[in-house]
Amino acid sequence: MPSIRAVVFFLLFFPSLSKAQDKQVEGQVIDAQTQQALSYASISILNTLKGTMTDEDGKFALTFGESQDSILISYIGYQDKVIALGNTNKLEIKLDPYEYKLAEVIVRPKSALYYIKEAVDRYPGTRSKNPFGAKAFFQERTSLDNDKSNAYQLDRAIFKMYFPDFTDTTKNSQNQLVLYEFKEEGEAKSILMDNKRVRRQAARDAKRKEKRRQRGEVVEDDEQENETKVNINLGDAGAGGPQMSLNLAQTFIEESFFEEAYFKKYTYSFGEDSYYQGRQLMAIDFFNKRKIEFTFSKGTVYLDKEDLAIVAISYNQRVKIPFYINALIKTVAGFKLNTVEMDVEVKNQKFNEYWYPKEVVGDILVQLEQEKKLEDIRLKQFLNIYEIDLDEVEEIPMELRFKKGEDMEPQQQNPQGLQWSDLKQKF
Repeated sequence: MPSIRAVVFFLLFFPSLSKAQDKQVEGQVIDAQTQQALSYASISILNTLKGTMTDEDGKFALTFGESQDSILISYIGYQDKVIALGNTNKLEIKLDPYEYKLAEVIVRPKSALYYIKEAVDRYPGTRSKNPFGAKAFFQERTSLDNDKSNAYQLDRAIFKMYFPDFTDTTKNSQNQLVLYEFKEEGEAKSILMDNKRVRRQAARDAKRKEKRRQRGEVVEDDEQENETKVNINLGDAGAGGPQMSLNLAQTFIEESFFEEAYFKKYTYSFGEDSYYQGRQLMAIDFFNKRKIEFTFSKGTVYLDKEDLAIVAISYNQRVKIPFYINALIKTVAGFKLNTVEMDVEVKNQKFNEYWYPKEVVGDILVQLEQEKKLEDIRLKQFLNIYEIDLDEVEEIPMELRFKKGEDMEPQQQNPQGLQWSDLKQKF
C-alpha cells in the first residue's frame, strides 16, 4: 500500500475546461541550487486568476488558451519566473532562492507587533466586497493508523463556488459539487475494538437491534453491528466538504494571534523576508508562551511590504489536554488523548487592487492511547482555487447547493456531464 504522505499529496492539476484551440503544458519546478522538487509552487497564466499548483514531486499540468502565451511560477522564498510557452509543452523550471538581506530587517523603524496591528486594521480594505465566482479542486483524506491497521478514505471533488462577500465572515460561500470520486484502502480496525466498555456497548446495541427485528421493525444493514467488531467510520471524522478549508481561508483573521486582547500573550519577531508573485514579503514569526484556551500556537505571517496585506500564513496549533479532562475521558471511555494538533497553510493571490483566496491546507491529527497502544486519526483537507471569475457571476441555485455534513456522492450536480478526463489531469 502506498505511504500516507504519497497518497495525501498525490496530485492535483486543475486547468480550465478544454476547448478545441486550447493547448497543454507539463513540467516540473525545482530549486536551481539543490535540484530538489518544489511542492505546491503556484503556476498561473500571466495576468489572470487561472492556474494550478505543483504536486509533491514539483510536477504540474496546465491547459491554456490560444491567446495565452506565458505563465508565472511563484513559490514563497524564491524569485518569480515568467516563462513564454511558445511551442514547448514540456518544461523544467528552475527557481532561484530569494536573496535575504539582514539589513532589511534591522532598519525597520517599528516593532513586529506594530506591523501585525497595521495588517489587521487594513485587512478589510485589501479584500473585495464584490461577489465573485470560483472553481476549485477539493481533497479530503481521513486515515487511521495503529499497529493493527493502516487505512484511509479519500474524497476528491471539483466545486463551483459563489462568494457573496469574502470580507463578511458570517456569509459562507455557495458551493455546487460538480464532480466527485471516492477511494478507500485497508480496513479501519481501531484499537478501541479491544476496549471492554466499547465492546459491551456494541453488544448491548446488537441486542436492542435484534429485539427490534423480532418486533418486525426494519433495521438498516449499517446498523447491524455486533460485539465482535468495533470499527471507526473514517468518513464521520471529515467535514464532508470544503467548508472547513473555506472557513480557514476566510476567518483566519479571527485567530487569537490577530486579536488585540491576546497580543500581550504572544511574542512577535521579524523572520527572513521573502518573495511571492512579484511581491516582496515581510515575514513575522509568532508564538505564545502560555496556553490560550488550552492551545499553543506558532507560525509565520507573510505581509505584502507595499500595502501590508496578509499574503500568506502558516501556523501550528497544539491543544494541551488538561489532566482532569483526560482522567474523565479515561474513566468514561477507557482511553486518553495524547495529541490534538492542527497545521494550517493559507495562500492568497492579488488581482488588480484586491487579494483573493488561492490555496488552503488543513491537517488535523488526533492520537489516542489505550493500554500503551497508540492510534493516529488524521484528517487532511486540500483546497486549490484554480479559477476566479469576477464578471457576470451568479448565485448557485438553491436546488444545486452542496449541503455540508451530508454524503457527498448523492449531491453531485453535473448537468454538463463533466468527466475527470475532460480536465486533462494526471493521476
